[in-house]
Amino acid sequence: MRKEGHPPVAVVLAALVAAAAASSSAEAQDNQFGVQDRANAAKQMIVLAVQQGISSLPPTSGQSFTYTFDPALDTLVRSEQLGPTSFRTAETIGKGNVSVRLATSYFELADRLGPIDYRVDGPVTGGEPLRTRFGLQASAQVGLINLAASYGISDNIEATINLPLVVTDATASEIFLARPNSDNVFAVRLDPPGTIDRLLGDGSLTLRTIPFSDAGAQFND
Repeated sequence: MRKEGHPPVAVVLAALVAAAAASSSAEAQDNQFGVQDRANAAKQMIVLAVQQGISSLPPTSGQSFTYTFDPALDTLVRSEQLGPTSFRTAETIGKGNVSVRLATSYFELADRLGPIDYRVDGPVTGGEPLRTRFGLQASAQVGLINLAASYGISDNIEATINLPLVVTDATASEIFLARPNSDNVFAVRLDPPGTIDRLLGDGSLTLRTIPFSDAGAQFND
């Protein structure tokens, strides 16, 4: 193994394609270096973040006006005072009345984790323990639509139906150590410490960011 004439690293991992070709199963090929595991973790992280974001939103039941039909004017007339809501008063909408509500909310979330150093062992490294660096970048745009309708069964009883709709556009990307102009994972020997930072500093290595779908993992956007 040459120590001169190459970037000052002791060991270079072969391209992911070459490593996958040496693997004995398609499943192992698709999960080289745990890329699918990190994609699954990103999906779980986004789902939890969206759930927490929705639960932290203010109630979709807001103040409302009441419209009643005026036979003399032959039209609907809006009340001067706000109508009943669960947070304003315990009154119902009244027998035979119908209330329809539409509320929308929107929020965005984004986070970047790492990258941090990982030790790589196994057949893909030729049996020699190596060190590389992985990170994660995820974001989501979330739209929440809440449709609700109430009907006054009597002056004291009403029935309400709520239909929440959530639309999420999620993206997640893999951050990994690579050579400049390369999409293949790169790793170095465990010793000496600080090799990765030194190679990043002199430009021999870089940190690439590509979507999980382009990295060979399955990710539902």
